[in-house]
Amino acid sequence: MISVQDYLEKMLPIFKVVIDCAGTLLEKNAMNHAPTQEEMEQLQNGAQEIKKNLEQMEKDAAKQVSLYEEKVKSADDTNRQTIEKLTATYEELDRLKEKQTAEEIGLAQVKRETDEEIDNLKNAQKELVEYRRKQEEAVRAIEKKRQEAIKWCWVPGYNIYLACDYAVEACNGNVESLEHRCVDCQKSVEQFEQRAKTYREKLGEIEKRRDGLSAQCDELRQKSRHLQEILSEHKKQLVYWEDMRVKVADLGSRLSAGSMAPDDLMELMDMMEMFGEGIGA
Repeated sequence: MISVQDYLEKMLPIFKVVIDCAGTLLEKNAMNHAPTQEEMEQLQNGAQEIKKNLEQMEKDAAKQVSLYEEKVKSADDTNRQTIEKLTATYEELDRLKEKQTAEEIGLAQVKRETDEEIDNLKNAQKELVEYRRKQEEAVRAIEKKRQEAIKWCWVPGYNIYLACDYAVEACNGNVESLEHRCVDCQKSVEQFEQRAKTYREKLGEIEKRRDGLSAQCDELRQKSRHLQEILSEHKKQLVYWEDMRVKVADLGSRLSAGSMAPDDLMELMDMMEMFGEGIGA
């Protein structure tokens, strides 16, 4: 496969040969006297040289048209597959965003529940401290009463210290209940923190996957742009080659039919000059 510009540059010597041959034929056709045998042979040789080169150019152009058609189809198919993959990647990204949103909502809920449980724990601990203080006060009070009761046991009502025992037992019950409550709260907090950790791990995995997919999207977009550039160039070359094939085939058909009219020769020379000028296009 070769570009039209490279082909034209390669064929430049041939264009000059064809132009020279066509020019010679024009000069001979312009003569008023009948051509000699030698001149007739030169005319025939020139005509054959022109036809041979035009036939080769037509074959070359047809071959390149076929090759570029294949390249256009291949690039177009590859680009379509790339776009389909890019679309699928975007869809996966959207699904991950939805999943991330759900995980973030779940994490926020767990955080709220954790904060509430921590508040409950702090309140229970505060109450526990208060009841322990009351417990200690009650213990001191009953000990004092106990000593007094022992001292004055012969006095009616000495068993008043038993009432103090009941107060201590009540404090003990409250303290024990609050201790259990604190333990339960602490366990709940730990469970919430474990759930939060799980959410954060999932979010970390989602974020990592999203980063990977975003990088993949960038790569696919770049690949698609590159393929579109290639496709555009292939299509441009295909148009050039097809235009050359049609023009050369049309003129070659007229010359092969035996027409070496001045107009056809002039058109041939113009075409060769145009091809030569197209090298720098």
